[in-house]
Amino acid sequence: MENINNKVMDFLQPNPVTRAKLATQATYARARGTAIETGYPQTERTVGEILTKSAEEIGTSSYYGRAVVELGEGFMKLADVKDSLDCDIKQNFIDPMEQTIKTDYKESIQGHRKKMNSRRLDYDYKISQHEKGRVTEDELYTAEDKFNESMQMSDVGMKKFVQAQVGFILLLYSTSHLVLGFSRRYLDKHLFKT
Repeated sequence: MENINNKVMDFLQPNPVTRAKLATQATYARARGTAIETGYPQTERTVGEILTKSAEEIGTSSYYGRAVVELGEGFMKLADVKDSLDCDIKQNFIDPMEQTIKTDYKESIQGHRKKMNSRRLDYDYKISQHEKGRVTEDELYTAEDKFNESMQMSDVGMKKFVQAQVGFILLLYSTSHLVLGFSRRYLDKHLFKT
């Protein structure tokens, strides 16, 4: 699941240097208490700004100058739509997935599995010590009960995680609708403009 999140971010924000720079800036801003987050610099916005400035040099009184301005504005609108898509996907897909990975998987399942493994080792040790007469029956049964309890907790955590896949499917479904909406907004604003 972490791999999916990383690949989605790579798709939305393809330049790894810029992604790292933005992440560093956001971390510093949060540390200083000035949580000002800058968006990913969309290439379409840069192209739009260049075209708009170039059109001013050409002169907007000519047909060519006005066409260049309109094209530049179209690229800037496309950048706004892409920014909206980035924000929607982060809010509706990436953040919930990261939360699930953090809470359900890392804290719950991995914690229970580590505890179960530790108690299994303790139980195995007590079995070997019981055979040598160094551990009483009560200590052995206590170790076995703790191991069984940990195994049940781990099993419950894994079942909850598997059941959460329905939620993941809904997240994927909503993300596909976000991308579809992005495509429609792009087509409506740019290709079918009269």
